[in-house]
Formats: sequence, C-alpha cells, structure tokens
Amino acid sequence: MEEELAKLGSWEPYTLANGEQGKIIADIELTTHPTYNNSISAWVEAIFSKQVLLEGGDYGPKIEIGYCIAHLINARPTADTFKSDLLDADLGYTETRKVMQTLYTAGGARRRQFRDFADMLAVDRILHLDTFIMLAHSRGTGLGRMALDFFHRLMRKLPDPYAFAGTVVLSPGKVEDQDYGGQSDQEIENGLIDFYSKSGYVVLVRGDRNSKVNMSLSVMGRTI
Repeated sequence: MEEELAKLGSWEPYTLANGEQGKIIADIELTTHPTYNNSISAWVEAIFSKQVLLEGGDYGPKIEIGYCIAHLINARPTADTFKSDLLDADLGYTETRKVMQTLYTAGGARRRQFRDFADMLAVDRILHLDTFIMLAHSRGTGLGRMALDFFHRLMRKLPDPYAFAGTVVLSPGKVEDQDYGGQSDQEIENGLIDFYSKSGYVVLVRGDRNSKVNMSLSVMGRTI
C-alpha cells in the first residue's frame, strides 16, 4: 500500500473570456510510487476543481474540472537505480521509461541531439507529467491552461524534501480512454503541442508515437 508523503491544497480566482468568474482549486497529493521504489521518489496526483462566483457573492458547488498524474524522478546520471529502473531498454514499456530513454542513453548520459537543452537535462530531479486531462465540460474554456500553470506554481510550494523547482517533461499524445472527437493521432498531438507551448513548454523532439523504433515519442519540456 502506498504511503502518503505530502499534501497541498490551494485556490486562486479566475475570470474566463465569457465573463464567468470563480475560483480554481487544486489538491495535490504525493505518495510512494507503486511501481518504482528507488528511482522515482514520489507519485504525484492533482485534482482540479472550480467554484463559480454567484450573484450576491457566494460560490456555487465544487465541480471537478480535471486531473493530472506525474512522477518525481531521481535522475542523477550516476544513480544506478535511475539506469536500472528506467533506462534499461529490455524493461517493460511505460511512458515514463520511454521518455527517459528518449532523452538519456542506457548509461545515464544526455543524448547528443539534445545538446541545446543541456542545462535543462543536466539535473538531479525531473518531473514527468504523465497525464493531464481536462474533463469534457471544461475543454476550450481556458481553464486547462490556468490549471496547469497553477500546478506548476504549487509544486514549488510543497513541503521539503518534495518541493520541486526544475525540469518538467511530457509526451504530448492522446490518452487511450479519452474521446477526441474522431481526430487522428497527429491532429491530437499537434493540438496538444499548441496547448503546452502556451504554458511555456518547448518541443525537444518530434517522433512517431506509432513507431516501435528508439526515438518514437515526441517530448516537450520546460523549467518551473
């Protein structure tokens, strides 16, 4: 059973383009990781909600708008656990492993093609943003970018030793159980790249998500 490591909840006001006002709420919980006990120091889960400001100054009921899952990784290049848990190509597939293997060699060194991002990748800890989902009723409203930016800020405010300021990486692809309205994988990826770019992420590599070759994932990153 996973052990709770830290929790943080906070809110801030928002105003949407349609004039709706209210407060956006984030509840973050860190637990021990269910899969990687050594190389990943925490499983991070955040639930995002909103409360609409009503006439008269009261707030409406709390409505969930989305969630995210991330992995806080101990990524010291010399750490044997980082290499054995995440960089060994013979291990079973997870997106976290694939993203790390895209960026680093089996020996833990940054791959040469990412020399322009040397400072971003030469770090002791990395946050892999595995899943970021806005529920259907909140998509296209502007709440997604607000929630993501809020998450970035709150990660810095977690209690030590879990407070995180550093490199965040992600792969901008579809989540299998989500409805994307018939869009192709490429259309979904292009839309997600545009979305994450507006929150400060840059494309580190473009890949083919359907390919089985080494550099098959697109990866984006930023520093928070």
